Amino acid sequence: MTYYADDMKGRVFAISDLHGQYDLLEKILNYITPSDTVFNLGDNCDRGEHGYEILSTVIQDKRFINLKGNHEEMLLDYFKKPSMNNKSLWTSNGGLSTLVDIENLTKRMKERLLIDIDSFSTREVFINKDGKIIHLDHCGFTPGYSYEPYWDRGHFSDWWDEEEYGDIYVVHGHTPVQYFLNDYRYVNNEGKMIIARWEYDDAVDKVKDPEIVNYCNGHKYNIDLCSCATHKVALLDLNTLKPIYFTTKGE
Repeated sequence: MTYYADDMKGRVFAISDLHGQYDLLEKILNYITPSDTVFNLGDNCDRGEHGYEILSTVIQDKRFINLKGNHEEMLLDYFKKPSMNNKSLWTSNGGLSTLVDIENLTKRMKERLLIDIDSFSTREVFINKDGKIIHLDHCGFTPGYSYEPYWDRGHFSDWWDEEEYGDIYVVHGHTPVQYFLNDYRYVNNEGKMIIARWEYDDAVDKVKDPEIVNYCNGHKYNIDLCSCATHKVALLDLNTLKPIYFTTKGE
């Protein structure tokens, strides 16, 4: 579905990869207004202890437009077809606490929850006040290339066709921005290989206190701050493309 800035009453944000950090979600809920909209790019559950609480909250809060992440997909795969393989994949990726919480629900509550999660979309489009066409997707992608929904990381070094896709931008999560601190490489629009390195001391600071990464000639925004480890999350304002950061570190 395509959403337009002119149809939105308040501000419009994107968030991703809360991974069970309900205290961070509380900060978001206290910040946004009743007229704001939040595109929630998935991976609400697992790794942290409060995945079910986050899922139930964002489902009920009409300000949230929810997308599936790979962790929601693993959840659904297990409950649609319980098997040792599906359980092992999910729990090895931090899903045990979410699984236990859902198993303790009543049958009716569990069925309702699974229907709601299954209704989450894979991708949404927002056209902001400056006419920028912003694709919102859990793992990210590059227009014109094939990709694997929910899991793909192969698009990071893709070349961006400015002539064909100059007004298109992609906002995603899925891969913690810390990944980009380790000899991240990409091809720029002149066909040159760029190597982005940080000095060690700077990289350590960025791992502990990360910021969103704007890359691929400015067309992609990775907003996954590894919240389950850093206790920090970003709201990206989709009209200004500026982040607002929240943290519970030290609280």
